[in-house]
Amino acid sequence: MNANDAFITWRSEEAVNWNSTVRLVEYIERVNQTILLPYTLGKSSRLKREVYFNPSWIEMLQDNNDELWNLMPMDSSLNSSKSNNLPKWDPFFRTFAENQFQMYELMQHSDRIRKLYEGCYRDNLHSLWAGQELYRPGNRKEEFIHILEKNMMPVYDSARRQGYEVWNYI
Repeated sequence: MNANDAFITWRSEEAVNWNSTVRLVEYIERVNQTILLPYTLGKSSRLKREVYFNPSWIEMLQDNNDELWNLMPMDSSLNSSKSNNLPKWDPFFRTFAENQFQMYELMQHSDRIRKLYEGCYRDNLHSLWAGQELYRPGNRKEEFIHILEKNMMPVYDSARRQGYEVWNYI
């Protein structure tokens, strides 16, 4: 498997009600019947909502840790599905940043991936620094990671100061 295999296109004819968490969770369950999703959401309310990671995806990600797997970012209104918890900065940031750099490199060298990026960045990159500094051509790996860290660390620190907890994981 190579990184290009990670991009799968699937479209549903069903309209999604993004304003109803209950209906969104039901929709995700229906999609999961057709396409094996990396995770689904539980039915508990608000900050108690569970996230269920698919064991097959976990195994595949562990077996292919050096491949690109860029899971789609969520709209901020849906972030409460993660129980408003944060991962530990170390060791997750470095792995996250290296995966983002792999995507960046693929985007620089593949017209197909560049077109995929251009098709979604307007809806998913809400920070000017990302377009102006991070995703500009010519960044080296350490420079890319430094830009990502200097812009994400203050947001992470702010969330911690506002009372966001850190994920408990085994």
